[in-house]
Amino acid sequence: EITQNDLRRFHRIIKSLARFRDDGADQIMSLLQRRYRGTNKRVMEWIEPWIVTLAGHMRLKDAIPFIIERIYDIVDMVRDECGTALARIGGDEVVKAIDETWWKSDEDFCGVATDALRHINTDLCAETCLQFLGQEDDFETQLIDNFLDPLYIYVYIGSQLK
Repeated sequence: EITQNDLRRFHRIIKSLARFRDDGADQIMSLLQRRYRGTNKRVMEWIEPWIVTLAGHMRLKDAIPFIIERIYDIVDMVRDECGTALARIGGDEVVKAIDETWWKSDEDFCGVATDALRHINTDLCAETCLQFLGQEDDFETQLIDNFLDPLYIYVYIGSQLK
């Protein structure tokens, strides 16, 4: 069983590894694409959420499509780490990738994507979230605080009115 101390150790290891982005990015990208050697697939299943987390800490923009794909993973821990990783990578590239997938996705995807979008404060993100809100039927998804900080939306809308 994994304890809280184990999780803290994992996070310290992830943060340490993330410092070596130039040296380790290729290996992380291979692992995200499930290209790994070895016969023990069980070990890789266990480590996959940490690979997603590491890609986020390394801010690997090339990992965005693979992380988006992993949102559909049946393992909750992998899916949960995807939102955090996308938020860490941030930027308009993440917003565009989410926008391309949003309307053909399921509720699980929208939940994870919403968590990521809440932490990306760009004009494109505000525009995209307002577009999602305007066309969303689900009341819970319409709640503006599910998407962005209300203050940021206020500032964004105010800047568009000038």
